[in-house]
This record gives sequence, C-alpha cells and structure tokens, in this order.
Amino acid sequence: GTGILSGAAQLLATAGYRAMDMSEAAVFSYLSPLLAVGVDALLWRRSPTGAMVAGGGLIVAAGVWMAWSQRRPRAEAA
Repeated sequence: GTGILSGAAQLLATAGYRAMDMSEAAVFSYLSPLLAVGVDALLWRRSPTGAMVAGGGLIVAAGVWMAWSQRRPRAEAA
C-alpha cells in the first residue's frame, strides 16, 4: 500500500514539475520540509520546536527571495 502510494505521488510530482518553469518548481521543493512538520503536528500531535519554526522561516524566506529574484527584470549590460 505505502509503496504504491509513494510511487504514484512521485509520478504526479514529476509530471507537475515538468509542466512548470524550473525556478517555480524549486520553490515548491522548498515547501516539502514545512509540509512534513505540518503532517507531524496533525497526525502525531507533536508541536514544532523553536528550531523547527526558525528553520521553516528561513526556508520560506529563501523560497520567496528565489521567486522574487527570478521574476524581476535584469539590467542589460551596456
């Protein structure tokens, strides 16, 4: 059961990554650890530690920065 679901999830993720720009796909890959903490909290009722919250904040900040830096126009060299 778990292997089949994991395989299907990987195939769907790969298809999704194929349909988007690489810079956008990278942002989604940064969300994976945050989703893992959320699932941990929901399924096993474990509260995230301060280090988890701080690390999650860094991950979100890095993802936002990457998305922003890929979207802004670059100055042309003269």
